[in-house]
Amino acid sequence: MPVPAKPAQWQRYLTLVIIGLFGLLLSLAAQQLELGFWRAALEHSGTAIFIAAALGLTIDYWLKKQITEDVFSAAMGYELPDDLRKEIRFVYGNRVLCEEHSQTVWLTDLKNGFVTCCVGTERTFRNIGETDYQMPIHVALDEWHVVGHPSQILEIAYEQDGQRANVYPEGVDLEDRPWGPAAKWRGQLRLGPQKTATVFVKISETRPDNGEHFYSFSHATLNPNVQVNAPEGFKWLVSFAHRDKAKEGKYSASARLEGLLLPHQSIRVRWWRDFSSSDSSSIVKNASPSA
Repeated sequence: MPVPAKPAQWQRYLTLVIIGLFGLLLSLAAQQLELGFWRAALEHSGTAIFIAAALGLTIDYWLKKQITEDVFSAAMGYELPDDLRKEIRFVYGNRVLCEEHSQTVWLTDLKNGFVTCCVGTERTFRNIGETDYQMPIHVALDEWHVVGHPSQILEIAYEQDGQRANVYPEGVDLEDRPWGPAAKWRGQLRLGPQKTATVFVKISETRPDNGEHFYSFSHATLNPNVQVNAPEGFKWLVSFAHRDKAKEGKYSASARLEGLLLPHQSIRVRWWRDFSSSDSSSIVKNASPSA
């Protein structure tokens, strides 16, 4: 859901610019008059108008912004413990919102008690602040040490102003971590005020066939949509990891989670083999002890 622009604010800025130019022209016009009362009056009036407009464009804006932040901080933290107050300030200070989140999960049954869980996300970010924001792109995942099925980062890309840039695997090397591979884009994705960018990420992990996947994000996410493509004989549920009732698409493979996911909270995808199905029953019956 796009964040609406603020036309009233821009109209106020334009009005102040026009008033400032008027004051400047008035001062310049006064220079053409002969010495006397009217020249001094017009010159000082023009200077006063110009200074007032300049203050309205600079000091007045920052002062109101600071007062608003101070009032919010005092009101929200009046009866809260210090630790909780810090968390509220962290959330309030977030300047980027993911306003469109599409996540697709592909489950592939390996027939040995494991599934390959491939996850692709398409996230559109908007800078809701008044200043530029330098946004890093960072992706990390765990290695589960299933022989022949390592965890993989398959793609990292972004699209901005109609131009698409492939970040990985073209230009970034995997970093060795104790818990598995990670990829990080060393540069910064610049977002101007009210500007958007879409980031694409695709990863693959191997998990137990009775398992789950948690995916957390660095920026707040609004009403994420999750699609699960599970093989025959499996059931699945999707939910916010911290709250909300789990959802499953009744007539489609997708589920929409209503609400705002705060930074570093997770989307949970849970799957399991449906032993009431004939496909799952045959897998269990024919499974070897080594599986």
